[in-house]
Amino acid sequence: MKKGQNLILEQVFIFAIGVIIFIMVYFSFLSISNNIESVSRDDQMKEVGSYITSCIVKSCLGPEESRFAYKIPKDLSGKQYSGELGNGELNITVDENTFSFPINISCSIEGNFTSRTGMIEISKRNGKILVERI
Repeated sequence: MKKGQNLILEQVFIFAIGVIIFIMVYFSFLSISNNIESVSRDDQMKEVGSYITSCIVKSCLGPEESRFAYKIPKDLSGKQYSGELGNGELNITVDENTFSFPINISCSIEGNFTSRTGMIEISKRNGKILVERI
């Protein structure tokens, strides 16, 4: 091989190695970012679930024919979520991930909501708790 060809071949290899390193770093950071987002979303979901559960318990202990509005986050890690109540538990779903929060109260509970408006209404009628989106 001639000297000029060796130089060109070296430069091509250095460029290829640079591209490989760039791709490896990109996917490493992407993986770390997705992991952090998942942990953050799960923590936020637990906080929202605990908050809504405590609001439901407070409403159950409140007077009959009462109605309360509560502010909830509009999204968890940038994504809207929904909640469904029944069988003594609250199920919150974000991106096909569902968390269940048991609610141990004497009132029967039912209802569902989405986080789009950032508000829910919890009402008590005839010993029954109903949760709805406002």
